[in-house]
Amino acid sequence: MSKKVAIVGGGISGLGAAWMLKKSGFEVTVYEEKAHPGGHMESFEFEVAGQMERCHMNPGHFRYSPHIKALSKLWDLPTYEQEFGVYYHHGDESWATFSHSEFFLAHADECRRFTDMMKELYERDAAAEASASTLHDYLTVNGFSPNFIQHIFSPVFSWVFGDIRKKDIHHISLVHVVELFALGIFSFFKPIVMLRFPKGGLELLEKLLEPLDGDVLLNTRVENVVRNEQGVLVVDSMGGQRRFDEIIFSVNFEIIQSILDTPHPMEASILNGLKYRDLHIELHGDKSIVPSHFFEEERIGVILTDNTATDPMIPFDSQGRISEIMASTITGDMSPVDRAALYADRLYKLEKLTIESLIARGNVFQIQGFQNTWYCGLSTVPGFTEFCMVSGFAVAEKLGAKYPIEHNENTQKVYENVKRMMFNSFPSLRIFS
Repeated sequence: MSKKVAIVGGGISGLGAAWMLKKSGFEVTVYEEKAHPGGHMESFEFEVAGQMERCHMNPGHFRYSPHIKALSKLWDLPTYEQEFGVYYHHGDESWATFSHSEFFLAHADECRRFTDMMKELYERDAAAEASASTLHDYLTVNGFSPNFIQHIFSPVFSWVFGDIRKKDIHHISLVHVVELFALGIFSFFKPIVMLRFPKGGLELLEKLLEPLDGDVLLNTRVENVVRNEQGVLVVDSMGGQRRFDEIIFSVNFEIIQSILDTPHPMEASILNGLKYRDLHIELHGDKSIVPSHFFEEERIGVILTDNTATDPMIPFDSQGRISEIMASTITGDMSPVDRAALYADRLYKLEKLTIESLIARGNVFQIQGFQNTWYCGLSTVPGFTEFCMVSGFAVAEKLGAKYPIEHNENTQKVYENVKRMMFNSFPSLRIFS
C-alpha cells in the first residue's frame, strides 16, 4: 500500500513535492486556501483598454537555474532571457545600471573591491566565516563607505529582499550574498539576467499540476492537524477529516503554529522564531513613476526609491508585444500614482530579517520528520523559485520518492546543496555551483 501524504500549501514548493511523490506512486492531497495554486508564482489576467492581458507577480528566475532549465527542456517549454536593471533615485546619490552617474563612478572602486572579496570567499568555500558575519559588520570592518552601503549596495540587494532599511543590514548574514556576487548573478555594473516564460510561469505550474488531477483541494484551508500513533489527522475548512501517513508544510510558520495541535516545545520554539511582514503589491499602469529611459531603451527594470520598490511587469498580448504595466511593492508611503490605473492588488508574507529568524531557520533541520511532519519552501531555503521547488523535491525524496533529474550534473549539485541546507546544521556555502 502506498503512503498517503498531505501537503499544506499549493505554491511551487508544495507542488514540486506533490509532483515528485505522485510520479513515484504516493497518494497525495494538496490543501490550498486560495482559489488557484501557485502561491508567490501567481499569474492572472486583467483587462487593459478592452483587451485581456496576463501578468505574473514573479519577476522570473535567475539565468543559472538548472532545475528550471532541465524541466523546461523535458516538457518542451519555451523560455527567454531578459535583463533587469536597477534605478535608484535619491537626489545627488541617484544612479542606474544602464547609465552610471558621477555619484556611482565615485564608488566604482568599492563596487569592484566588494565583488572581488565575494569571489575570494566563494573560492575558499568559507561557509563558517560568511555565516558568522552580518553584512553590516563585514562592510564596516572592511572600510566600505556609508554612501556605498546605503545608496549603492542596499538598492542592489533590495532586488532579493524587497526594501532594505538601514537597520535590516545589521541582521542579514553575509552568506546570503557571497555566491550571488561571486558568480556574477548580481552585479553593480551590468543588469541581472533573468530566465522567463512567455506566460510568466503558468506553463511550469500547469506541468507540475498535470499528474495531480483531483488531488489539489482549492478554497480549502487546513484548520487543525493532529498527530498520533495512527498517523496525521487533517481537519479542513470544508468540514473534511482525512488521515495521512505524513504531512508536508509549505506555508509560513505563523500558519503552521495556528493549526498544529499540541506542538512539541522544540517545534514551538523554532516555529515561533520566524516572524513575517506584509508585502503589498499593486498592479497599475501609471508610467509616470518609471524613468522614461527604461522604455526608450526597451529595458524593463527594478525601480528603487526611498520608500517604494517598483518592478515593471511584462504581460504579453497575442503578438508578443510588451505592455507597460508596473507592479509597485509597497513598503512605506507610496509615491503618488494614478489610482484610476490600478488593475489589481495582492498581499503576501515575507520573512523579517532578524537574528531570531536566522537562528530559527538554521534549526529547522532539527524538526524535519518529527512526528511524520516535514517542512519546505520559503521558510527553509532562500526565496528563489529554483530553491523553493527543489526543497519540495528534497522532502519528497526523504519520504521515498525518486529524484527526477538525477543525470544532470548542474541540477545534482544544486539539489545536494539544498538538501544540506534543509537537513544539516552547517549548510554548504555553494548553492549554485
